Amino acid sequence: MTPIPMTRTPDHPVDPQFLTRWSPRAFAPEAMTEAQVLSVLEAARWAPSASNLQPWRFAYGLRGDAGFVAMAGALAAGNRVWAEKAAALIVVASAQTVPKDGAEVPNRTHAFDAGAAWAQLALQAHLSGWVAHAMGGFDHDILRTAIAVPEGFALHCVVALGRHGDPADLPEALRAREVFSTRRPIAELATRGGFQGSTKAAAGIEGEARADRSQHVTRGDLDAGQRGRDGPVQQGQPAGTACHEHGADLVGA
Repeated sequence: MTPIPMTRTPDHPVDPQFLTRWSPRAFAPEAMTEAQVLSVLEAARWAPSASNLQPWRFAYGLRGDAGFVAMAGALAAGNRVWAEKAAALIVVASAQTVPKDGAEVPNRTHAFDAGAAWAQLALQAHLSGWVAHAMGGFDHDILRTAIAVPEGFALHCVVALGRHGDPADLPEALRAREVFSTRRPIAELATRGGFQGSTKAAAGIEGEARADRSQHVTRGDLDAGQRGRDGPVQQGQPAGTACHEHGADLVGA
């Protein structure tokens, strides 16, 4: 297998793990044990959250499990064609409310906190020699029913997890996308003292991003404890979710 060329360069000093972590689509046939999956989820468990509420929940399945089949069956066709070859699938969800004074009240940061957990999951997978690719292209209603998602939980993404495989095994249309993606310059993302002038700039950046895109812990279920590149947004899907970057195929690379 030909190594994927590293094309990322930081604007400022940063640990190499942040540059070398990516989200490929090619998965090797190698299996994962349940202990290996739980090690990745252990990192997610230690993510920070508002008031330490820890709203994230995960359902996972190993390839060959009934839960894995159920999760894969809910994916958009463009995701399923490669993700069903992963060693494991993980559904990321979060509790939308929190108990307070005898009642359930909205937790405004549940999706933000779940995003932090996903980031730690992805980095731990990378540090352990695995790859993780989050997807938002799935049928929410089918997935909710298939893995018994409790009422009051928001679904964010399905993560394909495993060992990186040979891009030559991907469908031809996906091979060219098996590269490290770039990021916007830090100057376009961070402004000192406020967001003055950033709205207009962001609109232009988003237009460029659209043009660029056009080119190119319970096993098996969750116990109670925009139109994207690979599929449409489903009815009832939240406009913004914890793992969201680019619609159906979230992280890209």
